[in-house]
Amino acid sequence: MTQPRQFRDENQRSSRAAIAVLFSGYESGFADLTVARAPTLKPKMSLPTAAHCVLLESFSQFTTNLHLLRVSDDSEVVHQARIGWRRFRTVLRLFKKISVVQSAPPWEPLKPILVSMGSLHDMDVARGETLPQFAHDYAGTDPGKQGRWRAMEQALLRTADDQRQAVRVAMDDTAVQETLLTITQWLGNKAAWKKSSESKRYRDKSLRQWAKRQVACAHEQLQTARRDCGTFERQHRTRILAKRWYQQAIDLQMDIGTTRDVMQAATIASTLGADPELVAFLRNAAEPGSAR
Repeated sequence: MTQPRQFRDENQRSSRAAIAVLFSGYESGFADLTVARAPTLKPKMSLPTAAHCVLLESFSQFTTNLHLLRVSDDSEVVHQARIGWRRFRTVLRLFKKISVVQSAPPWEPLKPILVSMGSLHDMDVARGETLPQFAHDYAGTDPGKQGRWRAMEQALLRTADDQRQAVRVAMDDTAVQETLLTITQWLGNKAAWKKSSESKRYRDKSLRQWAKRQVACAHEQLQTARRDCGTFERQHRTRILAKRWYQQAIDLQMDIGTTRDVMQAATIASTLGADPELVAFLRNAAEPGSAR
């Protein structure tokens, strides 16, 4: 049965008010750029308690930077928000056998804004990190090539600004706000998390032993992925896996990441209608063994 319009409007107003409270730290001056911080975990902690600690911290990193994105053009804000979300999803996978984690609210309504943030991040990386290192190699002292390079940079800047605004508009979507609120309420349900942590199933399990098993499993997955890195797509999947276990694979993910970033920059340049010779130059630079 469809709700009368007045009730739908009231629900939307309530949702927006709750989200305003959720993000009130910014107005209070507490929502500076938030980076990952390792929560304090103890060997005798139950698995549900440990999961709760890490989920709270990673979701806070995501939402705080997401809200800061409303007023900040700093590319690092987008980057840290995406890291927070990736950490949150990784912890959900790690602790997926715990009943209270299995009751996590669906996050599918966030997919559009997450995809939009991914596109914005790709543009920020291309504009601020990847492309500048190739400007001289491509253009040198040739006025024509210098002009084409500047035209591409200007087009990319305009497109990135438009994309940033699109993310801000998406943040006001009712489905996005309600999903953020629902996840916040789930994390704040102390009774459910306490009940899970006190259950006999987890009472005698060692967090230390569980962590060792997870690291061993991750190492095996990463080694398998490294043996099958023949395409850019597979390299990118390996890079994402490495990011989930960053301390084990920082060198691998950085090397593959550079190749992927250059290829992504070439794709963006092509989409923006950059000179075909310039696009070909970038694609050639992304090839394995090319000089950088």
